[in-house]
Amino acid sequence: DCDRYEQAEKSFLEIYDDFKSNYTQTYCDNAYVNAVISNKKSLMDKYKIDFNCQILLPNNLSLDVLVLPTILFNILDNAIQASKETHKKFIYLKTNNFILVYMKNSNYQTNNTDQSGMHGYGTSIVEDIIQENEGICDWNNADDFFETTLMLKYKGAEKNVDRNSGR
Repeated sequence: DCDRYEQAEKSFLEIYDDFKSNYTQTYCDNAYVNAVISNKKSLMDKYKIDFNCQILLPNNLSLDVLVLPTILFNILDNAIQASKETHKKFIYLKTNNFILVYMKNSNYQTNNTDQSGMHGYGTSIVEDIIQENEGICDWNNADDFFETTLMLKYKGAEKNVDRNSGR
């Protein structure tokens, strides 16, 4: 009413910036999976790693509630470590209604050994979980990328919802 358009625009931008900083993206209906991806996404943002995902999960999983989040936590953590030192930083994560998890990320190869002694534990944890759930895992370590393909056995899938595509 007072023709203070610049002040109105500034106020709107402040509100919008506050909204963006407090907004948590929902990747799927599984709260545990969502929490893991959101947590790792903040690290990806910190290291300027491009992240794309397609998350399709059945409404009812016959897996223990922490199986899939534990797997995703470990493979995303490994992907972030491998991607943060590359020039073209990316992580692509895809799950589907067969509990097939596919991830591809940029990869930094070095001849130096990991001094922390922790390298490889995440992969070992994932392999143990996959074996316990009668699944399979495949790792493809190339010069400039790393691929992970995991399949978990489960029973009783219901209708799936893909939040990212609106289907």
